[in-house]
Amino acid sequence: MNNQYPGWWGWGRQDQGTVGMGDGQATDDPHPGLRGTLSRALSDEESVRIYDREAYLGDAVVTGTSWTFTDPRSLVVQEVRYTAFVADEVGNRGAASNIRSVTVDTEAPIDLITSFWVRDSQGAFVQPNAVLHGAYPMHIGGPLDAPLPEGSYVSVYINGEMATPGANLIQDWPLVVNGETYEDHRFYWHHMESWAPAQSLPDGTVLSITARIRDAAGNEGPESVPYVVTLHQPPQDGLQLLSTTAFQVL
Repeated sequence: MNNQYPGWWGWGRQDQGTVGMGDGQATDDPHPGLRGTLSRALSDEESVRIYDREAYLGDAVVTGTSWTFTDPRSLVVQEVRYTAFVADEVGNRGAASNIRSVTVDTEAPIDLITSFWVRDSQGAFVQPNAVLHGAYPMHIGGPLDAPLPEGSYVSVYINGEMATPGANLIQDWPLVVNGETYEDHRFYWHHMESWAPAQSLPDGTVLSITARIRDAAGNEGPESVPYVVTLHQPPQDGLQLLSTTAFQVL
């Protein structure tokens, strides 16, 4: 009986490249990958076998004392529980590895963003296609059609670049913005955006701001309608007043 123990850990692609994952986390990768280590090299008659619960998925690729495996199935929304065994040529298995649970979710979240607003660094509301006086920080927020699902949040993009993810802040009262009362929406999100590039952008830069819901697995919902403003950068040293010593009355 083979009692070789395959120490291991899991990984999954969360749409930004290969990243390490802890037990029980979510991924938007339909083919999660695993990798691990062995306490010794295997013989020619031994292999590392991967299971999802009791279902045999295949053998890992072993190189020296390291092994890798990619789930061959096309998963959509499913919780998987991976275990690994070292087995000999007749199927005798050693001790099971620890179980690694992964939730696979490849479905985009439901769009809950109906609209949002922007306030400048002084807290003043800025209308679409208007001038934004100072963009560091700016305040961005809006109503939601329902509470955000657990683990989800609002991602804010400025000119296509993801800024700091928005907070999943839920408020539960009617809100008045620019004289408009949002009585039909009980849930709101708010985000104070300290988007560092805004400090160095030249005066007159056009900013296109969008928002999307991002779930725990990394899937993103539809992009909102762009909120376009033109940045006005205040003088770094404050307003400089010119002096005059003489004038005429005409």
